[in-house]
Amino acid sequence: MQNIILIYPRVTPITFGRNVNIMPLSLLALGSALEEAGFEVRIIDERMIDRLTLTVREALTPETVCVGISTMTGYQIKGALEAACAMRRAKPDLLIVWGGVHPSLLPEQTLKNELVDVVVIGPGEETFLELVRTFVAGGHLERVRGIAFKQNGKTVITEPRAHPDLNAIPFPAYHQVPFDNYGSHLSEDNERTLPVMTSRGCPFRCGYCYNLAFN
Repeated sequence: MQNIILIYPRVTPITFGRNVNIMPLSLLALGSALEEAGFEVRIIDERMIDRLTLTVREALTPETVCVGISTMTGYQIKGALEAACAMRRAKPDLLIVWGGVHPSLLPEQTLKNELVDVVVIGPGEETFLELVRTFVAGGHLERVRGIAFKQNGKTVITEPRAHPDLNAIPFPAYHQVPFDNYGSHLSEDNERTLPVMTSRGCPFRCGYCYNLAFN
């Protein structure tokens, strides 16, 4: 079965496993959509491991067709580059896709790096799935809405994709991560809880916030 590796780098230089409360919900949403489409998925949360390079190399198999890396602006880009470099060296023909806040806001800047093949702009559940299917089938990437990629030394940005219907998105793939290792499963009363995303965007328009452009 063809498989896809999804990576969530550390957001701060903390010791692994400490102060990690929220699961990588964006990747859990991607994972469920990919699984429903028949792909095998491996999610790597760098906040929960000690050696990222070794882990991503061990996750690679002959059936790995793509790696998706989510990153925000700031420290998280360091781990994203480290993971992408390890993947490129281990499997040069692997499709490396970046998504998340930073690549979405600055796709052209992101694509200047040789460790980035494609950028998913905005929410990725529908876009990333269509991108992977198109790549596997040998189709034309310019037909995939909501991405940016390099072609003949130039950056190509495709038609924007409308925001997905949240009611149509599959239930997050919580089974892909070690649930008990995350602090968010305990409430103030020490009861088990589950983080969910019930909406996206924000009704306010703060000038410093990425949501103005992202959502």
